[in-house]
Amino acid sequence: MLLATSSAMKLHRPRTFAGDAVFFQATAPRDEAWLDPAGWKAHVAGHLDVYELACTHPAMVQPAWLTRIAEVLATRLAHMPGPTIRGSR
Repeated sequence: MLLATSSAMKLHRPRTFAGDAVFFQATAPRDEAWLDPAGWKAHVAGHLDVYELACTHPAMVQPAWLTRIAEVLATRLAHMPGPTIRGSR
């Protein structure tokens, strides 16, 4: 499994996303320097909105932080143009 994953990572060539994107950044001190929104800018043609969360990267899946992420996404989705789903708006 590890070899297959390593091979896939080496061979993958990401394409640029043509729209805007949202990035949730854990701002607690960490050893990983690669978890930075600047690394995504080359892959997003539109605007990259960064939301900072005062937690560690692993903590982002805890209920309190997921609630905050869901609130941000729900607000953004509510203001997006496009088709509505019956009963949702």
